[in-house]
Amino acid sequence: MQLGRGPQVENHWPTDKGRFRINLSGTGLKVADNTKWISQGNYAMADIHRSRDGSRVSRICGGNCGKCTPSSISGLVVEVS
Repeated sequence: MQLGRGPQVENHWPTDKGRFRINLSGTGLKVADNTKWISQGNYAMADIHRSRDGSRVSRICGGNCGKCTPSSISGLVVEVS
């Protein structure tokens, strides 16, 4: 599975959702502010939570075979905090 991607493949929308967490705490790294995620699929939805310092990002996403993934333009950008 690609980093930062949260697919959901069941057909029980909106109750089933995929989840992912990125935790860079204590590494001196953070997910860059310009990192963008996109939602794809039928009735795809996403809810993102980001820590103030950018070291932790979690996302709930889903839909009818929906997914969320880093934008192909920005990718998953990690930088020194």
